[in-house]
Amino acid sequence: MQKWYLSTLRLVCKERVDFNLHRHFDHSLYMISKAWSKRSERFEYWLQTWLFGASGIKGLDRCVSLMNYSLNAPCKRFRPVLLLTNLEALGQPMEHGRNAALAIECIHTYSLIHDDLPSMDDDDLRRGQPSLHRKHGEAQAILAGDALLTLAFELLGSEPAGLAGPMVVELARAAGMNGMVAGQILDIEQTGKLGGLEDLEQIHRCKTAAMISVCFTLAALRAHQPQNLINVYRELGILVGMMFQVRDDILDVISNESNLGKSIRKDSSQGKLTTATLLGIKGAETYLSELNEQAQAKLNQLNFSSSDLGLVLEFLIKRDH
Repeated sequence: MQKWYLSTLRLVCKERVDFNLHRHFDHSLYMISKAWSKRSERFEYWLQTWLFGASGIKGLDRCVSLMNYSLNAPCKRFRPVLLLTNLEALGQPMEHGRNAALAIECIHTYSLIHDDLPSMDDDDLRRGQPSLHRKHGEAQAILAGDALLTLAFELLGSEPAGLAGPMVVELARAAGMNGMVAGQILDIEQTGKLGGLEDLEQIHRCKTAAMISVCFTLAALRAHQPQNLINVYRELGILVGMMFQVRDDILDVISNESNLGKSIRKDSSQGKLTTATLLGIKGAETYLSELNEQAQAKLNQLNFSSSDLGLVLEFLIKRDH
């Protein structure tokens, strides 16, 4: 009994050390710049100490616990930090982006929880830990996702008068029947079929790019930018989102679960239409370079004197996780 206890204790301690190393490893790899790292740290501070803290938003303890299981798992936080990057590029303090950044992460996390369900992608691993439905059951996972979805709009509804309405509409469009949800439907319908590049681009624009583009448009709205600049921001965001997804398609083939924190080669095994399956790795890399050129041209239209967005584009070409 004593030997069994000691061996179990060593295993538990090792898992805790591995988990802490994974948390550090994940964030250190994803440092696009010192400023990006600073924004990431600020976002984590809001998430850990403000969102459900004394001055934040209250909720049923059990519900909050389920939401936090997925929200607090080690991950890239690419979308919320991208919003803060855009906001600072427009001359605004990152504090003005707190609610919008948290809302975007809530929407993204809810989508991952629901994606992993047996009726969708049926995945066991997410952000380096068991998927929420594997840990706590399908019903709890569905409800936690629902809670995160609605929390996002509660957060944006607290924005200043005159901004809350347009920002809520912008996020709803990106997440809903003409954005992410539409992309999920198209993705399911195309599974197992011989689609072409046009079909794939429509899926990527809706499923992934819409929720990355909103990181640009919400920042522009919060910074009181004119509609013509918001439109340029939206177009740049779509290109960045397409780049993100194409690189994801490539990594699903060439990377490993340790780096990605999720199952690999799942898309090809399920017969999903991806850039890698349609164009091959070399073709996907060429397509990624073409998207990068278009994004660079769009970024030049904005004429920022100081911004990390150029580094973001460079990172999306090379990232390995």
